[in-house]
Amino acid sequence: YTYTASGIYYDTIPNHWGCDSLITIDLNIVPLPNIDLGNDTTLCGAGITLNAGSGFTSYHWNTGASTQSINVNNSNTYSVTVTNAQNCSNSDEINVTISNTSINLEQIGTDLVTTIDPVVSGNYSWFTCNDVLLPNITSSTYQNAPVNECFYVIFTDEVNCKWISNKVIVVSIHENTLPVASINPNPATDVVYIELLNDKFANIYVYDIMGKLVLYKKSDNSKIKLDVSQLSGTYILKIITDNQENVYKIVVAK
Repeated sequence: YTYTASGIYYDTIPNHWGCDSLITIDLNIVPLPNIDLGNDTTLCGAGITLNAGSGFTSYHWNTGASTQSINVNNSNTYSVTVTNAQNCSNSDEINVTISNTSINLEQIGTDLVTTIDPVVSGNYSWFTCNDVLLPNITSSTYQNAPVNECFYVIFTDEVNCKWISNKVIVVSIHENTLPVASINPNPATDVVYIELLNDKFANIYVYDIMGKLVLYKKSDNSKIKLDVSQLSGTYILKIITDNQENVYKIVVAK
């Protein structure tokens, strides 16, 4: 017989003389611990704290932890077994998916190309820097992107997390047929040193990623010191000499 509730129970046991012996059982049935880690979850770029609840005498996670809660930052199935004061145990598990994807946009030749790290499946949405959607471009590459226009990409991965790329202004590759200057250091912090290779005069323009002119300098010396201490981020450096025009990408990191 299976007893399912606490109480006093009686039963008889026959002996070998055929007599019945009466036995009394005082039964206390303790319910299993109530443990619930919640529903399976997907997170974009952030970890999660899993809490098994308070009031238990011991905790045993499949990570090896023995605390009430744990912080997790990787996709996995996590489980915990808890034990109460009556030495009864119960378990639960949760499947956690954490997406940590980065997207980079750069110009290669006449094309804009996105790079995903790590490589996962997903969809690409292209926008101008004025947030206008380009519905006809859905691949990772924008071929023959228009010069002097600014673009960025939103990548939606396989678990529906959205990642936004940097913005890029398209420059003409014909402007860089022959280099007119060397640029150092790049990335820079406060100063960029420019050395003209074949000229002694240059007009120097620095644009932000939205195409706004943020710095201008006219030089009559082949070695130029450009103060970028008030800038931070990615910029387009345009150098115009008597013979040619070059466009470079520079980064100012603080």
